Amino acid sequence: MAPFGSFLGSHFHRLVQASFIYILEIAALIGFLFTKPSWILIGVGVAIIFGGFVFFEILCRIGKSLVVEEDEQKLKPDDIA
Repeated sequence: MAPFGSFLGSHFHRLVQASFIYILEIAALIGFLFTKPSWILIGVGVAIIFGGFVFFEILCRIGKSLVVEEDEQKLKPDDIA
């Protein structure tokens, strides 16, 4: 399916692509739950999802602080000679 994915990736906006991925991930999670896994596997799945959320939230905040710091450095009048 790689050629089809490449075709879609070149024709849709990145937010549309992200929405498709969200839908596919939710479908995969529901499919996983239909297999009636043990509570341990459900707990591990929840921990992985939560851990990923925390990890990417931290990355997002670090990125925002770096952008703010870079903007402040660009605005310093001392650097203009």
